[in-house]
Amino acid sequence: MKKILLFIIAVTGLISLVSCQGDSELEKGLLISKYYNSSASSANYGNNVLELYNDSNKSIQLSNYSIKIYKPSETIESRKITLSGSLSSKGFFVIANTLATEADIVSKADLLTEDLVYRGSDTIALYYNNTIIDVLGSIGFDIQYGKNVSLLRRTDALEAKDNFDKLDYISYLPNQYSYLKGFNYEIKTLDDMLIGPMLEDRYKALPYEDPNKIGFGAGGVTKVVSLSSIADGDTATFNTESYSASTRYFYINTPEVQGNMNAEPWGYVASKYNKTHLLNDAGSKEIYVQSIKGNQLTETFGRHLGLVWINGYLSNFLVVREGLSDVAVNISSNDLEMSYKGITYVSFIIFAKDYAQSKGWGVHGYPNDKNGEISPDWNFNNNSVKTTNPEWEPHIVVPWLRISLRSE
Repeated sequence: MKKILLFIIAVTGLISLVSCQGDSELEKGLLISKYYNSSASSANYGNNVLELYNDSNKSIQLSNYSIKIYKPSETIESRKITLSGSLSSKGFFVIANTLATEADIVSKADLLTEDLVYRGSDTIALYYNNTIIDVLGSIGFDIQYGKNVSLLRRTDALEAKDNFDKLDYISYLPNQYSYLKGFNYEIKTLDDMLIGPMLEDRYKALPYEDPNKIGFGAGGVTKVVSLSSIADGDTATFNTESYSASTRYFYINTPEVQGNMNAEPWGYVASKYNKTHLLNDAGSKEIYVQSIKGNQLTETFGRHLGLVWINGYLSNFLVVREGLSDVAVNISSNDLEMSYKGITYVSFIIFAKDYAQSKGWGVHGYPNDKNGEISPDWNFNNNSVKTTNPEWEPHIVVPWLRISLRSE
């Protein structure tokens, strides 16, 4: 009798172990792969879409899962969507609002529900039974992460997380519904994002200045004929086909060097990066300045404002990628019209800032991040400049020196 009892206990334990292993595989398999919000009005949810993806090697029973939606700063869900059926290995499951009208949404939706109601700061959590498996936002907090945007998961970040990591997603323009049920978008990996945008010919065909609104940009480019001087990390004087004047790099604001403003940590590093890594040997490089559509061409001090492209790559982005600048952005409709492969320049720049911050690089390092980089040009003991020629090398090689570049 004792032997029989031990056998039953052993078998029961084995069954329990297999069951737990199965649960573990289910938890790791399903994740939120795409998120869409393109509503200008908070009362219109018809274009809300969520896509789930089964990255495991086995079919998943969706009845174990649910979606809960939390309003900003609230800890009790406002909506719950229960799932059913099964999802095959490497399969997609699209959830849409019953108000959906877009053809790509209607034709690809696996579930239509009136409960898919969210704004850009609502938390959306994928649950396995009572356990959060994957999440957008943070329950109990008000995080603006997804207004008027398509968030497509990086294909090298297909791992469910119970804490939201915005770097796992790429912010595409709104209404990118053709990408549903696939990974056929062109910019899809961390490496893709860290290369940044490239200057497309369509912008070379546009005028630099708006012919109908003198003094404002049309989003086109003007070619740099020669470089006169470099002031710091975000200012240089160019002689272009349209003007000869000091140019302030748009969207960014590097720390100051000594001069009209008080010097700041990382100011001389940013200046060095611009001088010795970006604009060095300028005569051998193809350089353009791009105006910002709908924005004034000059600022209060008479400097021109623009995006500086070197050999087809965006300098403003590269400076931010190294952690050498904060990002000064007040996103407008004009910004949505300046993009590369469906991603706005602004989204690339913000991603670069978030990445550098996650690494504790540059201005995101010490003292803001106690474990981050310490500025080599600054003496924190007496809060003064340590050297105007700091020893420093970029974390990431400039893209025109890479052996393998993204193909056009």
